[in-house]
Amino acid sequence: MTSVLRDFAARFAEAGNEAVIACAGQTWSGREFWDAVHFRAGRLQERGVAPGDRVTLALRKGPKAVAWLFASLLCGAVAVPLDRRAPASRLTALLADLEPTMALFDAPTFARFEDGGGHLPDTGRLVLCETLEITPGSEVERFASPPLTAGDSAMILMTSGTTGDPKGIVLSHGNIAAFSDWALETFGFGPGDRFLNIAPLHFDLSLLDILTGLRIGAQVVLAEEGDALFPARLCQLAGEHRISVLYTVPTILQAMVARGGLAARALPDLRWVLFAGEVYPPPALAQLIAAVPQARLANLFGPTETNVIAWTEIERAPATGEAPNIGRGCSHSRIEICDAYGAPVEPGETGEICVAGPTVMQGYWNRPELTRQRYFANGDDLFRTGDFGFRDAAGDIRFVGRRDRQTKLRGHRVELGAIEARALALDGVAGAAATVCDAGQSLCLHLAARPGATLSQAELRRELALVLPQHEVPSCFIFYEDWPTTSSGKCDMARLDANHRSLLYDQGETS
Repeated sequence: MTSVLRDFAARFAEAGNEAVIACAGQTWSGREFWDAVHFRAGRLQERGVAPGDRVTLALRKGPKAVAWLFASLLCGAVAVPLDRRAPASRLTALLADLEPTMALFDAPTFARFEDGGGHLPDTGRLVLCETLEITPGSEVERFASPPLTAGDSAMILMTSGTTGDPKGIVLSHGNIAAFSDWALETFGFGPGDRFLNIAPLHFDLSLLDILTGLRIGAQVVLAEEGDALFPARLCQLAGEHRISVLYTVPTILQAMVARGGLAARALPDLRWVLFAGEVYPPPALAQLIAAVPQARLANLFGPTETNVIAWTEIERAPATGEAPNIGRGCSHSRIEICDAYGAPVEPGETGEICVAGPTVMQGYWNRPELTRQRYFANGDDLFRTGDFGFRDAAGDIRFVGRRDRQTKLRGHRVELGAIEARALALDGVAGAAATVCDAGQSLCLHLAARPGATLSQAELRRELALVLPQHEVPSCFIFYEDWPTTSSGKCDMARLDANHRSLLYDQGETS
């Protein structure tokens, strides 16, 4: 048994009535949760799930779904949490690729799946989780977990697919344990902490909240599905449950400050606010620092394929236009800034951020060629993150942008992140994202205003022309009252791209 499961088992073997997991007014004690996990692990084994088999989880977020996740890990299966709200066609394609031994659904999700024309692969066995519930008051036989090693696969996380086809990222028990060990050592989490889990189970941020939180016997409060759209509700949960650790994406934190009343909440227990997944705009970051002066803030960096590989504590917002500081490598990571051939570049020179260490994924599910492409041909074990940056004079890593955010616009190579950064520095802009369509001929800037601000297309174009080359000034603008986000809370680039294409189509129809 690996360290996370070993600590989990030791913590809960003698668990009592202390609350460990809460959601929507429902609270489970340590004993109830431990019984639920063992009961479910036994049911999986009875239905033929063996170590290494894949178990997909298309379940409504809640204590029962978390119990199914831990039960899958305990019996040696590879747990695959899925976005249950995804279109039936997408779920069908994922299930066909994953070929699970067991596909777990809750009844409402499966009904919607069938109504949408979804179907299961021949290899899978459908189980509705409602048919496998503990009878109240019944004795639960303790499940004997099979021998597991750090190299055994534990989970497959599907990427959001906001900019392309989703990929399955295979994580080992050792990958998860290395990240969890680092987080405990770095942030000093303990059983007295209370985590607010905002991320869905299929998003890698949940590895901290749920797996690490429950590993140490801390209380985990699960925000319900859809709560991320209501920042005031998130702030309410943080206050009601005396949350001490908050880990989410910048888009959600910005909403909690701007529309949720975070600054007005008395949150004396909040000691860590962690964010990852996106660049935090400097003006908005300054607002967050002012809103939670009692808490320490940290920026965590790393793609899903590696989890967190670098971090920095935030004491002040960076100057506008300054390359974001992602700090230095975690204790488990060896980071190099490399050129296109894998050779380290000089300090101050931009290159690809590459990493070696125990948190780097095992590979992409069923895509060995893609896995191979993420490493250099020189045989080094450095994983290519696709992110670019440089080391500053102090030795910190500065983030420049992503490989897939570099594109051609009317023959010019442009970095979309740089255009977005200029837009975010303008007065009244709360959110900004750039897309390029029409075979590299049209650049669109998608914008959201700060509360009380009014954005003018003409004024924005004039101000951007002062700080951008002429070819990088957007040719069109789309304004949003509600910023489009994915189920994980990140900016939904696929939806923005579709809106851009729709605008071009409408203009073509009416011209």
